Amino acid sequence: MNNWISSIHPSFLSFPVVVMCIGTDKHIVDCYGPLVGTLLQQSNHKYIIFGTLTNPVTAFNIDDSIALAKKMFPHSLIICLDAAISRTPKTGALEIFKGPLKPGDALGKKFTPIGDFHLKGFVNYSETDQDIHFMNDTRLAVVYRMAQVTVHLLQLLHDKIPQH
Repeated sequence: MNNWISSIHPSFLSFPVVVMCIGTDKHIVDCYGPLVGTLLQQSNHKYIIFGTLTNPVTAFNIDDSIALAKKMFPHSLIICLDAAISRTPKTGALEIFKGPLKPGDALGKKFTPIGDFHLKGFVNYSETDQDIHFMNDTRLAVVYRMAQVTVHLLQLLHDKIPQH
């Protein structure tokens, strides 16, 4: 995580940082993003947040949310995050990638890629496309803990943002 934080060029941090939290509170398996957005909203931060439990960024509004973020904050660093299902048991793992997230890709949906960096929070695993046990046995405690760790990571990045 420290490598990721140190890899962000300081010029990115002179603009507002946008955190795009994708998901919905309707399913535990998909609430990682909006849970992070809500926890960030409750903390002392300098982020522009898209996606909370009360105002989620979902398939219904993702393209509008992306367009709005790019229009309102054109030079900002955009960090996107979403829940993910792995093919191997790595529930609770967070992975950080440089480059945009492709929302809905795992489900065969094509939405606009978004983000300079993206985080995937692995909320469960499924060995095959037909194995959907993860829908009913994803634990809220695991998702909540991952959200807390993500907020802590973003707070470490917050400490690098210049005070204006």
